[in-house]
Amino acid sequence: MTTDTPRADVDDPQLAAALDEFRAAIGAEHVATDLETRHEFSDTYSPRSWTEYLPPAVLQPATTEEVQEIVRIASRHGVELWANGQGRNNGYGGSAPAHAGTVVVNLRRMNRILEVNDEFSYVVVEPGVSFNDMYDYTQANGHTLWVDTPDIGWGSLVGNALEHGFGYTAHGDRANSVCGMEIVLPDGSLLRTGMGAMTDNPSWHLSKRGFGPMLDSLFMQSNFGIVTKMGLWCMPQPEYYITGWVTLEDDEHLPALLDAVRPLMIDRTIMNYPSVFTASGALAVVGKRTDFFPGDGPIPFEVSKAIVAQIPNLGMWNM
Repeated sequence: MTTDTPRADVDDPQLAAALDEFRAAIGAEHVATDLETRHEFSDTYSPRSWTEYLPPAVLQPATTEEVQEIVRIASRHGVELWANGQGRNNGYGGSAPAHAGTVVVNLRRMNRILEVNDEFSYVVVEPGVSFNDMYDYTQANGHTLWVDTPDIGWGSLVGNALEHGFGYTAHGDRANSVCGMEIVLPDGSLLRTGMGAMTDNPSWHLSKRGFGPMLDSLFMQSNFGIVTKMGLWCMPQPEYYITGWVTLEDDEHLPALLDAVRPLMIDRTIMNYPSVFTASGALAVVGKRTDFFPGDGPIPFEVSKAIVAQIPNLGMWNM
């Protein structure tokens, strides 16, 4: 959510005035301007001396109403906002704003699991709920749903869906599993998509379509609003499942593998989302590059093949 005039630092009079109002709205303890916290919500992999995109402040509201008030205050003072759920998607910049001087709105405190519905296979969560949180909750409370988890479980369900994230089950296309969102718009008003536009409609998270256009995708990978609640379809826990693993010794057989898998995915024999990766991708998970090849440039093919030959169940290509 942006304005025409970005505010660069906490010494800016407009930002200083906004910060006073933010503190009154959500509590001073939830408005951080100290350097350590600001670094936590910047790009994890940037040198600490690179401060251009270091946020001047980090706000952590606990309710939708607090988010609404933050947006109204920011609008009055011309302050840019950059919202995230967990802010831990480190491979893509983490919480670092795209514009210098932007205030981060981190939603980790909005971590309520609002509903888990085993009968209709969906959950309703706030953006601070992580995949780990969801798994622990379903296990502790005897629920029979599988919440599709990506490689790193500390991320936000809502954030992952809004960024078009993928997992591995039949609901691995997370954005396609979204059903019903609550969004704070730039003027502080609320929008509820789909059947949520009708007050207390029991089918809000059952039917994606309401009486008009579907708006959900407008708020995915965009800055049109801050999502504060989301319904997600899940997979009922199956009685059995099978995990498959395919390895290839060279590049030559990769087209044949893809040609064999494609019709099985099209006719839904394979219902989930296979992952195809190289030996280098697998090795990066278990060690540093220098552990396998200390020289300059890419790891030579012959070196990779020799390493692969020593590791059980690993090929030059893997699915």
